[in-house]
Amino acid sequence: RIFFQCALAVSRCTASKQYQEMANLGLAMRGMLPLHACRLTSSAVAGGVGRASMQRSFVACTVGARGEGTGMKPAHSFAPQRQSSLRMLSLGGARCFSTTYMAEEVGTPGTESFRVYIHEPEPGSPLSTKTRLSPWFDIPLSVETSADSSKRTFNFVVEIPKGTNAKMESALDEEFHPIKQDLNKDGSLRYLKHGPKLYNYGFLPQTWEDPRQLVEDEDGEVYPGDGDPIDAIEIGGATEPMGRVKTVKAIGSLALLDSSEMDWKVLVVDVNHPLAPQLNDVDDIDEHFPGAIKEIRTWYQVYKLAEGKDRNSYAFGGRALNRDRTHEAIVECHKYWRGLFSNFEQQLGPKLEA
Repeated sequence: RIFFQCALAVSRCTASKQYQEMANLGLAMRGMLPLHACRLTSSAVAGGVGRASMQRSFVACTVGARGEGTGMKPAHSFAPQRQSSLRMLSLGGARCFSTTYMAEEVGTPGTESFRVYIHEPEPGSPLSTKTRLSPWFDIPLSVETSADSSKRTFNFVVEIPKGTNAKMESALDEEFHPIKQDLNKDGSLRYLKHGPKLYNYGFLPQTWEDPRQLVEDEDGEVYPGDGDPIDAIEIGGATEPMGRVKTVKAIGSLALLDSSEMDWKVLVVDVNHPLAPQLNDVDDIDEHFPGAIKEIRTWYQVYKLAEGKDRNSYAFGGRALNRDRTHEAIVECHKYWRGLFSNFEQQLGPKLEA
């Protein structure tokens, strides 16, 4: 969350030059500016950074050329349907162009240095640091949009494959946001002690649950965002490797509360799943996958107990929310994500509207 703390500091800073420099750092972390090995000084990310301290200890960066021959190992290649950074996303429909995302494993799984990078290389070109991209910034949220929400589809990045328990997540404080294994407070690799994930788990790109924005449930209770991209759970899919980018339908959600912060769990289905045409809203899940929602709801409520932590709870009475309310949350979090980079609107790609 270092970057997000940095972004919040930006919102408190009125000096345009300082704002520009901070925004440039954010873009550098996404591979959009030629700055590398960028790190924030501790005082720059402290809460309530003032103008004077921002100026004294803003960022410490080293600049270098991108290297080749980094010992890359292509893990897998895939061509999700109708994906591209070139889209027309008017509500009347979308014109989509196919592209190929590739995942690259660097290091040894089960070690602190292991990373999975996402690439979008030219056809026939080898992987290199020049083809890396940020799955959170560069992969579009929407694959197809429509005035009819039943036809909308989204990109979904797999972080934790079904049936595994290594706690993998996109490193939002590293350049290109590679997937890495989370660490415990003692520095050891984190594993989900409760057990393996029931389904493929990951996030929706270009979304952010803004801690400054409050989500109100039906009882009038309000909850801040958790400062992360929206999490997604793929219903009924086969096990996918880390870094796989899939085209999915978002058909429901659970409003998980983690330490009283909103932590949306969006329920998605692969558009190529045989039952995808029949899965159009949250009620369809119980019809075709009986007990799946209850199983997911219970798993995320209790999984931290095995780690000695408190039980999680849910907003909206723990009810699984329908497709339209889910899409409303996705659109809101996409808007908050764009707000982080509002000074660079032309570089953000098409905007998803409600």
